[in-house]
Amino acid sequence: MVERKAFTMIELVFVIIIIISIVVCYFTYCNNKDNVQSVDKLTIDKLKAHKPKVDIHKVSVLSNNVKAVISDFEAYKIINSGIPDWSNILWKDITNIKLHKSPIDNTDAYETKAFDTVYLFSNDNINCFNFKVSKKGQLLIMNGKDYRNTICKYAKKNLNHFVQTHILDSVILPKTQSSKK
Repeated sequence: MVERKAFTMIELVFVIIIIISIVVCYFTYCNNKDNVQSVDKLTIDKLKAHKPKVDIHKVSVLSNNVKAVISDFEAYKIINSGIPDWSNILWKDITNIKLHKSPIDNTDAYETKAFDTVYLFSNDNINCFNFKVSKKGQLLIMNGKDYRNTICKYAKKNLNHFVQTHILDSVILPKTQSSKK
């Protein structure tokens, strides 16, 4: 066997490539690790700040209540052969969803006539939608006093999608109002 006194050229090239790779890795990742983490944290914090905080459950319950009022209204019209005499119809005849007589208190609106405006509240007393039956027998859905609330905005998007995907000739949605203050 031949005794070697030095490294071969190929061995030296491999060692140099490994050393260069370690140095490049150190300077690109290890030195900038703190900067990378702080940039990532800052970006995540900015995204969290811009994301509106909304309770999906509250939006879902409110949206489902509005859809139930619409469905109950449509069913009432079908069962009663088109447009009944709305002057004697009470809200309790149309739906069993809890509606209120006033945007301020929790007085039940079941004994209220369909021509009168009634108010729908979310679970935490946010008034997003109001309802009224027009003389033509259309269900008017109006913005409530808290329509700028995040829950109301999401529920309104959900409602718009619901109305677009169903044929509801006798439902009139609230007009979009600007959010200028």
